[in-house]
Amino acid sequence: MCCMVLPVTSINKKASEWCKFCKIGVGCDIHETEIPEECKNFECAYYQVNINPDLRPDKCKIIFEKVDNSIFLGTIHPHYNEAYKSNIIQKEIQVFLKSGFSVVFSSFTTDYSVIYNTNNREASEVWSTLKLLWKKRNDNTIIHNGP
Repeated sequence: MCCMVLPVTSINKKASEWCKFCKIGVGCDIHETEIPEECKNFECAYYQVNINPDLRPDKCKIIFEKVDNSIFLGTIHPHYNEAYKSNIIQKEIQVFLKSGFSVVFSSFTTDYSVIYNTNNREASEVWSTLKLLWKKRNDNTIIHNGP
């Protein structure tokens, strides 16, 4: 799903468009040879940490990423902008919050984000932290919208 949802600047792939190297249902056609650095360095939470198998991106329509030890970012598939409202996602949000994580949901096709904060943090503080961490990790800011 990341081959469709996320941008890859090094190959001029825009967000919410299929990558020209993706064989839908199979995977990346250049994965073993010429994979772009952005793809090589990206790990969604499904592979990054031990989370609920129902959070596999193609099942829940959200790509979760553990940004740091306080925030999970959920980038929503552009055709499923309300996916964060599903029962399984709402239950998982509670698990994240009880574990001390704020959760931010964002999409490249909406002009808003949804923030579930923890530890009495203001939404603007969570958003500012997310943007700062993202910029530091990626040397640019591709967070697509604001709170």
